[in-house]
Amino acid sequence: VKTRFNSKWYRLKINNIVMKKYKVSSKQKYLLLNIIDFLGSIIFFIPNIFSCKKLDNNKVENILITRLDNIWDMVLTTSFIKNIKYNFPNSKITILCRPCQVNIIKENNNIDNIIKYDAFWFWWKDWIWKLLKMIKQNYKTFDLSFELHWEIISNTTNYLISKYRVWFSIRWWSFLLNKSLYFDWNEEKSIVKHQYKQIKSIWWEIKSDKLELFIDKNLKTINKEKNKINIIIHTWVSVKTREYPILKWISLIEKIKGKYNILIIDTDNKKLNIFKNKWYETYTPKSINELIKLISDFDLLIGLESLSSHIAAAINTPLISLYSATTPKELFYPYWENITVLRYNKCTKNNCWLSKCPFWYPSKCMENISNDDIMSNIEKSLKKRD
Repeated sequence: VKTRFNSKWYRLKINNIVMKKYKVSSKQKYLLLNIIDFLGSIIFFIPNIFSCKKLDNNKVENILITRLDNIWDMVLTTSFIKNIKYNFPNSKITILCRPCQVNIIKENNNIDNIIKYDAFWFWWKDWIWKLLKMIKQNYKTFDLSFELHWEIISNTTNYLISKYRVWFSIRWWSFLLNKSLYFDWNEEKSIVKHQYKQIKSIWWEIKSDKLELFIDKNLKTINKEKNKINIIIHTWVSVKTREYPILKWISLIEKIKGKYNILIIDTDNKKLNIFKNKWYETYTPKSINELIKLISDFDLLIGLESLSSHIAAAINTPLISLYSATTPKELFYPYWENITVLRYNKCTKNNCWLSKCPFWYPSKCMENISNDDIMSNIEKSLKKRD
């Protein structure tokens, strides 16, 4: 294992796969973090050896699962929550998450309590005082915790509010975990399967491999057209270099609009106005629950590397998802076997794993996904719903 310096990122290179370890701005900070990591590993070595025993399920009363990142990451966590509840049926499960993630899990019967906290990497205002208040209110409250985002702040928080901590050793300060496992970046698996691997490798069982989302059947949303196949095209994505060019969207719609009823959804009104000017039907979902219901009602979703793709996979709506090369292959793909992920694999910078494409916009890996490939997969995907 060798490390190399980059002005923005430090990376580990394992078996010719370069991965992000942690974002730091200077060699001095990099050195300081490694010194703390080294000293912490020595100080916590013996205590962690004695603590690494099988937990008595009957004595675990309160469990914490921390998920302080994106909404779609919470979708991929729902089966993990179910399996933890299966292994600890008499325990209370608390989720520490961002306010925007609550709608994904608030109807989940496996969850007893939700603590809302916007971590500083999303929300800087008063973050330290809110963090200290949350730690004070929950100091050593939990018997067992899992930190699913691999961040130093989250690891430290879990150390202060939980007695026993488990997760993968990926970034620095894993000495704060009582039980840590090696994360094999070379395995072409979804993050969900990596979570299952961790559960199995410790001492627990897998009850279900299905994601769980609540669908409000009574929620009224836009009606689909009867006697016709209805397709949603979701053009939104959080990272600009992972966008599919608008002109290519228009070209695709022109080829299929006569055969299918097309609804274009997005939260960007400027983008939607471009489609409206072409007389295409557009819509902006008013809530996460409405988005879930909408995707459930329609026959097929064509989307990008975003929340909608993960929702479709979770509720078994046929899906064609367009992915850039800035994500490790399969790691964050929508978790469902009956999906189609289209990705251009011939870019010279393929698997660069950067949120900013070296070619900027439009990124070559997205620009070179063929409309013909999308069209050829539409009929195949629709058959999966039957």
